[in-house]
Amino acid sequence: MKRIIAAVIISTGMTLWGVNDREQIKALINEGKYNQAITLVALVCTEKKDEIACKEIIHLYKKGYKEYHVNRDLKKMLYYAEISCKNGIARGCRAAGDLYWDAQQSEEAGVKQNLLKAVQFYKQACNAGDKGTSCEIGNDSGLIVSALAIQKVSNRKNQIENILKAGYDVDAKRYGMTSLCAVTRTNNIELAKLLLEYNANPTLVCEIGGHHFNAFDIAKELEQRTGDGRMLELLKKHRKQ
Repeated sequence: MKRIIAAVIISTGMTLWGVNDREQIKALINEGKYNQAITLVALVCTEKKDEIACKEIIHLYKKGYKEYHVNRDLKKMLYYAEISCKNGIARGCRAAGDLYWDAQQSEEAGVKQNLLKAVQFYKQACNAGDKGTSCEIGNDSGLIVSALAIQKVSNRKNQIENILKAGYDVDAKRYGMTSLCAVTRTNNIELAKLLLEYNANPTLVCEIGGHHFNAFDIAKELEQRTGDGRMLELLKKHRKQ
């Protein structure tokens, strides 16, 4: 904790906060008053919109430091992340996006997992200068396929429908797959119906490992292998409409 806070206050050339703030935090650290020092760093983040202070307070509550009686607290982390994001700080947007994207983190923070909200934060992070995952997911036209690839998603159908309602392309590809190819492979009738309601095209060509196929091909193979022809019948019905 002391090292983290000290790292912030000595970065005089990279911060907007005044000398009085730094001196006060130094004094609190020297006196062992870490809670008060943390409170002041948080105020510098929220009131003075200082990027370094915001990064540190977010990191502090994301990790926690039990030896200094500071527990991991994702609810507080999200609070400071969202404020930081509103102030145009990329790290705050990225942290909020990560939390809403991940079911476990969302649950721990006491909020509902929200993939669409996560993407909106990722877009803001990318626009504010963060690269990598933020831009990859935030600007992903194949977001539906990405959402389907996540192992743990609460209320997956509702999450996918919210993305569709937001105007994302139901046929956009990612990993060589359309969303319909992806759900056909797992024989998920419920999600296939939803995608078809939003006019997913079962004839579009998908690719894995150099092999090309469409949703019909997958459904035919599924019927031959398992004897379950429900997916194929659903696709045929949609083609006739």
